[in-house]
Amino acid sequence: PKTSSEEGSLTEEVEKFKNQLKYPAHALDQGLETDCEWEIEINGEGKAKTTKNIQNCKYQIFENEFQQSIVHWKFDLPEGTV
Repeated sequence: PKTSSEEGSLTEEVEKFKNQLKYPAHALDQGLETDCEWEIEINGEGKAKTTKNIQNCKYQIFENEFQQSIVHWKFDLPEGTV
């Protein structure tokens, strides 16, 4: 079981990633909004080992932004964290 400090760390890391995502300019110009959700498993280097789409974005532009960002992001979480 996860301790509250591990859960807090996970929440903090997710928030850091979300905060660095850029709102696509084209989507902003058109006033597009969406809700999307992914599940990410972390590898030993803190990178995304696997990503699983839980809730599709309504617009592909947001999917593209997520995919471009997750490739370069490094989480400060233990290997195997989902």
